[in-house]
Amino acid sequence: MIVLGIETSCDETAVALVDDSYNILAQRLTRQIEHERWGGVVPETASRAHLELLDTAIRYVLLDASLIPAQLSGIAVTTGPGLAGALWVGAAFADGFSLASGVPIIPVHHLEAHLWSALFVDKTIATPFLALLVSGGHTLLIRVNAYRNYEIIGTTRDDAAGEAFDKAARLLELGFPGGPAIANAAHRVKKNQRLPKLPIADLSPSFDFSFSGLKSALKRAVDGHPEFSPEAWAASFETAAIESLLKPVMRYWQANPKLPLIIGGGVAANQLLRKRLTETAEKLKTRFFATPIEYCTDNGAMIALAGVLSLEHGFQNSEQPVTIHPRFPISQLTAHDS
Repeated sequence: MIVLGIETSCDETAVALVDDSYNILAQRLTRQIEHERWGGVVPETASRAHLELLDTAIRYVLLDASLIPAQLSGIAVTTGPGLAGALWVGAAFADGFSLASGVPIIPVHHLEAHLWSALFVDKTIATPFLALLVSGGHTLLIRVNAYRNYEIIGTTRDDAAGEAFDKAARLLELGFPGGPAIANAAHRVKKNQRLPKLPIADLSPSFDFSFSGLKSALKRAVDGHPEFSPEAWAASFETAAIESLLKPVMRYWQANPKLPLIIGGGVAANQLLRKRLTETAEKLKTRFFATPIEYCTDNGAMIALAGVLSLEHGFQNSEQPVTIHPRFPISQLTAHDS
């Protein structure tokens, strides 16, 4: 079984081929750097870029893997959540490719693809486990009881973690995307340098997250304390944001220490977050799986992998043409969909 994955939900044009042993046979990814000048993604620009890049990318991955379309078992394409125009580009291309080749389409939920990306680290990961999904648009703590049996434990009440990093980086004029920009600036701070303090959100007894207050506190603090450098503020913000993210996760994980934890999504590449979760796993004597850094951000391999899993669980798609869902809570996915 070999599945072609197509990812166009935001500003990465990505395609990949994955087989039923979860091996990545070929992949292509283009990050649209033109958005950096605006400090955020311009939807129309992203959609136009997908139109220009997608056909060539798919031709190259098939060539790289020495495959023809007839050898594919499915075409997995992100149908949501994401930017409507960008999603339509991928969905329309998948429709045309399917009609021309006879290969069936597999609609993929973007967050479900992130959730299972840890299989690239360890193919034996089995349910139940906890999943922390942290990206520019989503922050979720999920108890995965089985495939498409997802229990939402906590979610953000305002900004997503990645969104907060983007806004902080914009305020500090550090660049886009915000996560790497903040982390790189924080890394330049000297070991014993005095840092400003920022608040850490605590919404207990719930397991929800909040980052808007931290963002507002950063703006007020920067305006009131010009003596600190952007690098110092970046280090302070990174620490406060990661601690705010960890508080509910740690409370739930410590109460359920037998559950392994996986992390995925763009913010999962943060080294401070990975370090803290690794240390906690060692204390709890449980397992922690971090999605490989190169697969934390949006990519075609995770979409193709999600397509393989759908086929393995008996998924049958009757949608033609495929429908997009720009707002699509992962809790709406159920075992009845497969």
